[in-house]
Amino acid sequence: MTTLRDVAKKANVSQMTVSRVFNHPETVSDELKELVFSAVKELNYHPNASAKALKNKKTQVIKVLILENISSAEPYYMRVLAGITKKLDTLQYSL
Repeated sequence: MTTLRDVAKKANVSQMTVSRVFNHPETVSDELKELVFSAVKELNYHPNASAKALKNKKTQVIKVLILENISSAEPYYMRVLAGITKKLDTLQYSL
């Protein structure tokens, strides 16, 4: 998994600069933003969900409670859970 450090190294900037580009883009030059976003794209960087959850104090996790004794091989519930998971993915939530 690509880290913020990897992006900083690829863009030849500090980790603080990468963080500033993400969190306060108005404080950095367009040239720096271009360098960082180019490195992000090239390395296929995605922010760490756990770190983001800690910072924002939100887990982005939805719990589903099924009040029946089900087998993990039960096709109906597996399709329901797969559908829920697919929709949650588009909203950047986890099941």
